[in-house]
Amino acid sequence: MELRIKNDGQEIVSTNFFEVSKKSFFLSMNAKAFRLLLPENFVSSIDEIKTGEYAIISYADNGYDITFEDHTDYPFSLQSEIGATDRIPRRCELPCSSDLILSVWINPTIKVLEMPARVRRVSHIPCGLPWEE
Repeated sequence: MELRIKNDGQEIVSTNFFEVSKKSFFLSMNAKAFRLLLPENFVSSIDEIKTGEYAIISYADNGYDITFEDHTDYPFSLQSEIGATDRIPRRCELPCSSDLILSVWINPTIKVLEMPARVRRVSHIPCGLPWEE
């Protein structure tokens, strides 16, 4: 079954993600918003995600990393293969730290949180590097 996401700007109006994927998360991008779709087995991660002040989304050829920056030595992060996203920002758009958000969605289309986001291109995943202005 093909993944479908219907958008209204930054919001997700409908998606079949939760029927298609039961094991892995997915990162969707629309209207300067990164939307992290979490299946049921990742819902327990929401408390860790909420500790972040902002999200650092790092792209590489081998995947992407979302680090929830909480200014500790070991912030919570998620990594996935590049196929678990519907769009990769163009190189001319990277790095970027203005006017971006990351929101987290659970079944069916419930947004549980939103935070500022920063995105960059890196050489490999996992990245583990802090954001540098």
